[in-house]
Amino acid sequence: MWPAQEYTRVTLESARALKHQFFFVNNPERLVVDLEGVDLDDELKALPGKVGTADPYIQSVRVGVNRPNVVRIVFDLKTEVKPSVFPLAPVGEYKHRLVLDIYPKNPADPLLALLAAPTDPVGEIARAPAIAAAEPRVEAPPLPVVKLEPPRKELVAKAPEKPKAPPKTQRLVIVAIDAGHGGE
Repeated sequence: MWPAQEYTRVTLESARALKHQFFFVNNPERLVVDLEGVDLDDELKALPGKVGTADPYIQSVRVGVNRPNVVRIVFDLKTEVKPSVFPLAPVGEYKHRLVLDIYPKNPADPLLALLAAPTDPVGEIARAPAIAAAEPRVEAPPLPVVKLEPPRKELVAKAPEKPKAPPKTQRLVIVAIDAGHGGE
């Protein structure tokens, strides 16, 4: 079971695919899940103990045998919900899973919830961990200033000489271009 503000996820794992049905009961709000072909084992019996008081949607869970080979799980809810129930095939170390994502029927607007949340900036600052006093930094001494002398004339590079003009030839040069792709 993984409760969160957006939704609570309940995952049931089995060696074989879980055949299931679910429905709602009102006054008080309850989500009922029937698992067919399943025996009530210790893991299912431990499910009620996994519901925390901070869960925003599930008040409590009850598990029992509804009829032979059918285990019924009843989720007593704190509010109206809109569940998403889906199976997952085995992957890696996980077996067949039945996932119940329990969303609120009318989710709270996150911006309105933020505005409605009480704010105490002074208290938040007081609860924040204190930052340790900074150790004095040892700064490196400044680098020495080096005065450069102007370059000596004998070391100054000379500009390359202009290349000599190519010798003039008296012959006629012909360049032929063959398109090579059937051009006319």
